Amino acid sequence: MRHFPDVFPWANPPYPPVHQERKTFADYWDAIFGRRLRFTRVEYDGGWVLCPPEDAEAYIDPEHRDEYRVTDVYMTQRQFDALPEFQGF
Repeated sequence: MRHFPDVFPWANPPYPPVHQERKTFADYWDAIFGRRLRFTRVEYDGGWVLCPPEDAEAYIDPEHRDEYRVTDVYMTQRQFDALPEFQGF
């Protein structure tokens, strides 16, 4: 196998390559036939949390309610479960 010299920019990139997670049959099934559920995204001061709609009020401070932005997001339950845990605003 021939190696390219260092003059080619793509031969030795200065950053690690981006690896996507392997797609499984279940990922494709959810993308095509998955039942999308409604979740709520609560944003405050650059941070955000995704939660079920019935839990959204727990993340909102009643004294500063106008500073929060609440939107609906639709995704499958597997996508929601794959999200990282909430670390706080």
